[in-house]
Parts: sequence; structure tokens; C-alpha cells
Amino acid sequence: MPELFLRQATAQIISNQGEAELLKDFRIAFQIEKTSESTPNPAKISIYNLSKDTQTLFEKSDLSIILQAGYTGLTTSLIKTHCCPIKTK
Repeated sequence: MPELFLRQATAQIISNQGEAELLKDFRIAFQIEKTSESTPNPAKISIYNLSKDTQTLFEKSDLSIILQAGYTGLTTSLIKTHCCPIKTK
């Protein structure tokens, strides 16, 4: 994956059984709508070019995701949420 001014984005997928998969070196696009409401902020996260094995992880129910982004050595968590719905193409 080409480095874009040392930008980095990772997504960690965690199942309710404690299985975790760290996704990096993928094209990750995200849109997070920040609101002033007390309800969680809605987010749309797209991860491209996943292997079949990684896609099967998304077929499990009750997943959580932690999305981090920033620059090399200086990333921060943008969102930690329970995932639903999850679509694979």
C-alpha cells in the first residue's frame, strides 16, 4: 500500500468470543458523523480487498470494531463500536 504522507489507518475486528483481527495495509475508507446527541455517532467503514478468510470473520455475529487513524507513530482511536449491519461484497 502506498504511503500517503505517512498516513495510517487500521481496523481491529473483535468477536464476542475474544478473537481479534488487526487489519492494516488495506484501503480503508470511513465516514463518521459527529453529533452533539447522547446517542452513539453513526459511522460507515469500508475495507477493500479482504481475503476470503477475513471476510468470514465478518459473517460472525456480535462484532466490535476499533478504528484508528493518523500518521506513523501518532495514531488515535476514532471510534470503538458494536458493528451492525455488516456487508461483504
